[in-house]
Amino acid sequence: MPDMSIGVFLNILRPSNLETMKSFLNIEMRGNGSSRSKKTRKVRKRVWAIVQYDNRPLSEHDTALMARNKYYCEKYGYDYIFLSTSAHNVPPYWQKVFIVKDYLNKYKGILWLDTDATIFNMNIQLDSFYSRPFSKSINSAGNQIFNAGVWIITNTPRAHIILNDWIHQYDKTAWRKIGNKWETNNSWAGEKYEQGSFAYKIAPKYPKDIQTLKENILQSTDMNDPDTFILHFYSVYSKRIPAFLKKYPQPDST
Repeated sequence: MPDMSIGVFLNILRPSNLETMKSFLNIEMRGNGSSRSKKTRKVRKRVWAIVQYDNRPLSEHDTALMARNKYYCEKYGYDYIFLSTSAHNVPPYWQKVFIVKDYLNKYKGILWLDTDATIFNMNIQLDSFYSRPFSKSINSAGNQIFNAGVWIITNTPRAHIILNDWIHQYDKTAWRKIGNKWETNNSWAGEKYEQGSFAYKIAPKYPKDIQTLKENILQSTDMNDPDTFILHFYSVYSKRIPAFLKKYPQPDST
């Protein structure tokens, strides 16, 4: 299994109909739906949200990384959501896909972050990714590189189609729950995991809807790279967290 480290931005599309246009323009119309109604329709601005989930006890390092994400949201008026429980009876690896589906309709888009990922460059706003040229999508040759610990999805019709398809890749027969632990006989991060299923089943199916971003932008492990937006201390890179927190103290949210 290759190192899956490239981040993705799901569904950057030009608006092609009214519903897509409203989503793209960051508004939601409310009212009784009647064109003859004299009631004033309220316009509620949609914002971004960062969503995180972890049902394990959080370490001091975890909470420090999460505090940076919360501060970032406060800076730009985004919503920050952390969940330690979920109504979905699925393995923890799959929780993120189901949880994002629960929340996506409420927001302009969602940035998913595993709890070992944190915002590094506080000056980059999520809207800035709209203005980036659309790059080559993840290819379908079987050597996709994708890490499900960091990804961004927009609230558009096509994104919902992709997200639903991703959810349908979950095979409950491949997993068994013993006590509080989930087990499978399938390969780590393979097609029965959320990461492998996206890389091998979803990405090749929607090449025009998936924007790939360089590793050093969304999935960097190098705290000295000025182009880094998000640091992801996955696997062996977790050893770098103490040095990072020492070098970059918590932002002042006051």
